[in-house]
Amino acid sequence: MPWAHIGRTVDARLGPRTVEVFLDAKLIKTHVRIERGRQTDMADYPPEKVAFFMATPAWCRRQAAQLGESVAELVSVLMEVNALYRLRQAQGVVRLADKHGQERLDAACRLPPGDHGGRPVPEDRPGDPGRRDRRRRRRGHADATIGARPPAWPATPLPHRRAGVVKTHLLEDSLRQLKLFGMLDTLEARLAQANGGQLGHVELLQLLCADEATRRDAAGLARRLKAAHFEQTATVEDFDFTFNPKIPAAVIRDLATLRFVDAGESVIFHGPVGVGKSMIAQALGHHACRRGHSVAFTKTSRLLADLAGGHADRSWQSRLTRWARPTMLILDDFAMRDFTLAQADDLYELITERGAKPAIFTANRQASDWYSLFPNPVVAESILDRIVNSAHHIHMDGRSYRPNNRPGAKPAPPT
Repeated sequence: MPWAHIGRTVDARLGPRTVEVFLDAKLIKTHVRIERGRQTDMADYPPEKVAFFMATPAWCRRQAAQLGESVAELVSVLMEVNALYRLRQAQGVVRLADKHGQERLDAACRLPPGDHGGRPVPEDRPGDPGRRDRRRRRRGHADATIGARPPAWPATPLPHRRAGVVKTHLLEDSLRQLKLFGMLDTLEARLAQANGGQLGHVELLQLLCADEATRRDAAGLARRLKAAHFEQTATVEDFDFTFNPKIPAAVIRDLATLRFVDAGESVIFHGPVGVGKSMIAQALGHHACRRGHSVAFTKTSRLLADLAGGHADRSWQSRLTRWARPTMLILDDFAMRDFTLAQADDLYELITERGAKPAIFTANRQASDWYSLFPNPVVAESILDRIVNSAHHIHMDGRSYRPNNRPGAKPAPPT
């Protein structure tokens, strides 16, 4: 709230989007509501605080140039490296002119740091017991340095002061409020690179934005993989095509480009058990997740059981919508047994609800053998016409790979 009302009792009204502050039933301030943290407008600070925040590095350099060459040189050295943390030091040097005068400050900046410890030269006041000693030291220093050029200031970075830490904390709070956790995680390292002269302002912003984009991509991929409910982590590169050379490796690698997803086409893998149909289907699902697509993997029997449960508790429509939402739906072990009338109707509604979205089916039977599994030929034709005629049919033939997973079993040689 405004600084003039600090220490007074006020009333606050919390709304859904704003926070209103009242003093004696009069509205004095309105803020946008945030979940955590604090916020203060610049106009609410005391005048001296506003003046401090407005003292930017450019302002410090301009003021130092007006105070003298030595002051300008000192401020330039301070702001040359690690300007973010040395800003308050430069502000303090410039404001010493208000207390000690322009000439005395410029003279103090010409002295080496060791002679006065980096502090301004004290004034000589009558009755001051140290007045005589200070005059002697100044005369001795003047005699020793007549005609000599003042030594250069050390180029080593000055230690960070509390002001820089406070500013970093304010920046970190802002990043947390904006949920820019990728920037927050790498902020310290990126500022160190910038302070070391490795990054410019634009490069620093570009890298911070890239860090945030990388974090969001990784978090999004993790969410999509979790929502897909894959049974195993699989990739096309990990699949052993040499075990069953009859499996069309080139066709499957072409499917891994996911052009069929962009075209709204489906894929049907059919063949004997254990040849890797489910693994390839999940591998394509992983590729789709990495490309930013939403995927859902499930056994066909579990999907039909879930939709059947919706009829009992009147949540069928919401369950249908949930299964129709993902970009890619993978139905494993499709057409293993005969469908009931209710299951056929639910499957028809799901296929029509998804429209042109791609799907992957794995089955032990060819698509031509699916028609006899439906009790109603009309419903069967309506369902399979949409599935079969818009899908790539991949026959995966060969031996089952599962015997190789037996404890103590030796891998069988390729055929």
